[in-house]
Amino acid sequence: SSDVCSSDLQDYAQNRSKRERCKALREKLAGRPKDAERIYLRRDPRIGMERVLVNEEAVIKRLVYEGFTIVEPGVISVEELLRKCFGARMVVSVEGSHMSTVSLFARDGGRMLGLHPPYRVTAIQPQVMWSFGIRGGIFVCDPAEGSTRRFRADPNEVMRAIDAFEATDRCEAETVMASTSLAAR
Repeated sequence: SSDVCSSDLQDYAQNRSKRERCKALREKLAGRPKDAERIYLRRDPRIGMERVLVNEEAVIKRLVYEGFTIVEPGVISVEELLRKCFGARMVVSVEGSHMSTVSLFARDGGRMLGLHPPYRVTAIQPQVMWSFGIRGGIFVCDPAEGSTRRFRADPNEVMRAIDAFEATDRCEAETVMASTSLAAR
């Protein structure tokens, strides 16, 4: 039949109680010991749509210098991921679905900064993180020469964006945006 009523289209995952349900999920993990304060989630570039940060090693080197722990979620168990990341106050990563785990392990009021390719900028993850009490940010990277799937980020610009994001303490749903290409102009 072509008759559709509104109850057929209701999305229970996006209703008024979403924030409370997300809080209940996080409370199930409460009491775990906290480990690293700052995490870089290294995305496996072979999984999902190709997104390659061509100078990722330089970005990682700078982040490690600044006290970040590097975690590769695709090669460790969920338990190990939680052990290494639980209670993180800042999580940085190339944008991708692997960042959804941040919703469960980052501390309340923590921050998640996605490094986005210039051809794939979306605010979905920062918006979802808000439901979990985490503030999401977007860093738009520069395109790499000769490719629509590869991009680069100046490690110093990334660090300035992280510092600015960590220093903000405004409204709960704030999304911080930074762009190396705009900053260079």
